[in-house]
Amino acid sequence: VTGTASVFRAKDVEAGFAPKLGTYTYSIYWLTKTGAKATATIARSGDNYTMTTTARTGGFVDLFYRVRFKGEAILDAATLAPRKVEVAEIVRKTSKHAVMRFGNGVVRSRRKRWKKDRPPFSVVDQDVDTKNGQIMDYFSAVLVARGIPWKLGDARTTTVFDGRGLNTVMLECVGRRRLKVKKQRLNTWHIKVKIVQLGTVHKDDDLIAENINLYLTADAAREIVRIEADTSYGDIKVKLDRFEPAGQHP
Repeated sequence: VTGTASVFRAKDVEAGFAPKLGTYTYSIYWLTKTGAKATATIARSGDNYTMTTTARTGGFVDLFYRVRFKGEAILDAATLAPRKVEVAEIVRKTSKHAVMRFGNGVVRSRRKRWKKDRPPFSVVDQDVDTKNGQIMDYFSAVLVARGIPWKLGDARTTTVFDGRGLNTVMLECVGRRRLKVKKQRLNTWHIKVKIVQLGTVHKDDDLIAENINLYLTADAAREIVRIEADTSYGDIKVKLDRFEPAGQHP
């Protein structure tokens, strides 16, 4: 990311922005083959949004990098600030669970790791001071990024807590691109993303992504239609299959 980046927070969200409620379904491609499916559901209850994301590998990918993932975040509907995030995943033979609670100037988290049918071999409680500025999780950061009325050359940066440590996330709008999404051709904003881990120690089974390219529809909804990334396991593409509005069933 080049140029000067301003900090992005809920105040940068365009007035009147409200994400569509419903479920997005994505296919995840690894080296041109479909390796996984993912969903992202946004719902609203009272003063909160609930974002639920799932991902599941299949086929040949399960042979060497089996993943079962579910994450749920509760966000303040007015500010898009995170209140609580819970993530459960299985990566290969290791199960992981993390809970993060945001509020009163601190993030409190607990994370556990264990092997099947064995007690946890790692339980870590951690508090992170947020009094000097808003710290997001990845769910809220994505939603705020969608709410920004991007223009060519815009750059933003923020701090994200992922349950283990702090990360600096930098985004830059580098252009527009016309993409084929199923049977439509859509105008999109091309956002380059760079993530810098601040003291996080990676485990052997972590999937580390670099050179991330995010594509948002160039309209008021700014929906995610594609993600491209270089990872420690090869190139990955995430493509939108469909969107099902809340209250409708296929």
